[in-house]
Amino acid sequence: MGVIGFSGMFAIYAYISHIAVDVTGLAESALPIVVLLFGVGGLLGNFVGGWMSDKSVLWTALVAMALVAVFMTAFGLFAHIPWLMITLLVLVGISASSLGPTLQTHLIDVAPKARSSLRRSTIRRSMRRTRWAPSSEEW
Repeated sequence: MGVIGFSGMFAIYAYISHIAVDVTGLAESALPIVVLLFGVGGLLGNFVGGWMSDKSVLWTALVAMALVAVFMTAFGLFAHIPWLMITLLVLVGISASSLGPTLQTHLIDVAPKARSSLRRSTIRRSMRRTRWAPSSEEW
């Protein structure tokens, strides 16, 4: 579950400059702001995921994955609309980053000795899957 969510997040992050400039039509000078907003979404997602995990770990994981799927699909469909692309980018950051503390909490609950090793392997696996995506020249 985490591999899919993190793979999508890393794929969007890896191609954000091409999406923002070539698809959305933003100026290259706007890229630092776009990446900053994605980072703010990721930061907020960590706090939201931690807070929601205190309430219910499995419910948070299910809701976060559903939101990741919805927001990434919408991002793919509406990336050509600047304000919507930026809004969805922040929402993808929030929803995907909320999986980190959620999955970590779940791992500690079910396998206290494993701690963060499984989460790290999930993130690394998702980063490897992102490299399989086509390069910008193939777009």
